[in-house]
Amino acid sequence: MQQRRAFHTVFLAVFLTGLIAVMSVGTFPRPANAYSLMGEHTPLFEKGRYKSMTGLAGFDYYLLKPQNYDPSKTYPLVLTLHGASGHSYGADVLAGSLMRQAYPAFVLVPSIKLNSWTLPHFTGDLRQEPSAHVIALIKQLEKHYAIDKNRIYVTGYSVGGAGTFGIVAQHPDFFAAAAPLCGKGMPRDAKAMAKTPFWVFHGSADRVIGPENSRLMVNSIRNAGGSVRYTEYPGVGHDVWTHAYTDRTFWAWLFAQTR
Repeated sequence: MQQRRAFHTVFLAVFLTGLIAVMSVGTFPRPANAYSLMGEHTPLFEKGRYKSMTGLAGFDYYLLKPQNYDPSKTYPLVLTLHGASGHSYGADVLAGSLMRQAYPAFVLVPSIKLNSWTLPHFTGDLRQEPSAHVIALIKQLEKHYAIDKNRIYVTGYSVGGAGTFGIVAQHPDFFAAAAPLCGKGMPRDAKAMAKTPFWVFHGSADRVIGPENSRLMVNSIRNAGGSVRYTEYPGVGHDVWTHAYTDRTFWAWLFAQTR
C-alpha cells in the first residue's frame, strides 16, 4: 500500500511538472472567447467567421462598425491583434462611447487560438500564416463596407505586439500606421517596415518581453530610414496597454496617419 501511494505521489508530481513546462512554452494557449475579447463592449461587435478558399484555414472575428455608419462615406479601419490572454484591450477602448464619437471607425478583432500571428500554422493551405488570412479578411470586408484603404491601422500587445511588427514586415504597403505594445520583431525586416510610421510602446520593468526587444526594433527601423516614435514607461511591467491605450495623444496620432 505504501509503495502504491509513493508511486502515485511521484506520478502526480511528474505529471504536474510536465504540464507546467508544456504550458510555459505556450503549447496550450488560452482559447479566446467572446467575453474575454472586449469585455462589456463585446455585444457591440458583430461576430463573423472567416474561411479560406480551400477551407483549411479559418477563425472567428468580431467587427465594430462606425457609430451612425453612412455607406456614402469612407471610414478608417483599426486591426487589433490580441495577446495570449485573448483580450483585445485596444478594441475595448475604441468601443467606448466617447471614442466612437471622436473617431468613427471600423474595429476588427480576429480571434485565434495560436501563439503567433505570423508563423506558419494552417498546414496545407495556400497561405499558412494567420497574418496572411487576416489581410484576406480585410480585403473581403472592403467589398462590403465603406473602408478607407488609405487609413488601415494595426496595433496589438505582447503576442499581438510581435504580430504587429510581423504583419507590417510581411505586408509593407498595406498599413497607414502601426503601434506594437510590449512586443518584439525581427531586425532583418526593418527595411520592409520602414515604409510604415510606427509608435512603439514598452514598460521598462517588463519581465515577460523585455524592453530591449522594442529598443532594438526602434533603432533598426530608424536606421533603415523609417519614422518611429518610442515611449518607454518607467517602472511599468508587461501591462503597458493600460497606459498606451488611454493616451489620447496616441489615438490622435494614429487616426491622423494616411497612406
